[in-house]
Amino acid sequence: MEIVTVEPQPRRHQLMGAAAAPLNHAYGTNGIIVTLTMPTAPLRRWQELLVAVPGLEQGLDLADQLRRAALPIKELSLYDQRIVALVRPLGGAAHSGGGRLIAVVAMEAMETVKTHLRRHKAQLLAQRPQTVAGSLRELTWNHTTLHARAADPAWTYLQLLLPPEPAAVLQALNRQQGDGMAWHLEAVRSGGESRWAALPLLRWNGAAPLAAVMETARNLGCTLFNPHVITVEDGGVGVVDGDQVQAKQAYDPAGLLNPGKLRGWLEREASGQGAAGPLMGG
Repeated sequence: MEIVTVEPQPRRHQLMGAAAAPLNHAYGTNGIIVTLTMPTAPLRRWQELLVAVPGLEQGLDLADQLRRAALPIKELSLYDQRIVALVRPLGGAAHSGGGRLIAVVAMEAMETVKTHLRRHKAQLLAQRPQTVAGSLRELTWNHTTLHARAADPAWTYLQLLLPPEPAAVLQALNRQQGDGMAWHLEAVRSGGESRWAALPLLRWNGAAPLAAVMETARNLGCTLFNPHVITVEDGGVGVVDGDQVQAKQAYDPAGLLNPGKLRGWLEREASGQGAAGPLMGG
């Protein structure tokens, strides 16, 4: 990682490996990143698939089977029928009820994937080579949220890492929220383990009901990445990362970058160990 410091006389730094880690996912709080150098992977002919599944539970079972088959897959995104109704492109060429699965798999895995689809009574609605323009991946992760809110801005959302057995979480929150929650799941790898992340949509009914849903999710074993807060720490792991704060001291000593975003920096100032200059407003 090559960065430029924010100082009267800016400096360039080449940060390798662990030295670059404090600037990763820090929301531009502690250095201006100008160049990234990353290893590449072997070229594969990736295929994008849009699949109709009878329901969320069946889709979850299918996706888990695909993951256990150790196939070359780089995207699995699952949606319940309420999100399908909100996000028009998920309807596919032949709209049917139930949920949807978006998968991006290598061409050489397609025969095995189709076998799994038949076993789970899933319908392949579309298959095409992955390209930059018009990719189905533009419907995944928080793109889904943006599409849904464009259709109905009364929805908001959460970001959760689900426990290893997610079915109980889905069932409990569905009982609590009813039609006020719509499920969108993303396959991830956390600590070397395959897990499901969730970006569920929720009907906005005020701050107190939202807080109650988040508390229920925590009690059910979910890790919450709260999108309804400002600071890096409160939206993520919940604790101050000292390495991020030290990087900001080294590369942005006046605290000018993304002011207010790094709680550890603000707490440092409040304790009397402040920066060389004042924070800018905003």
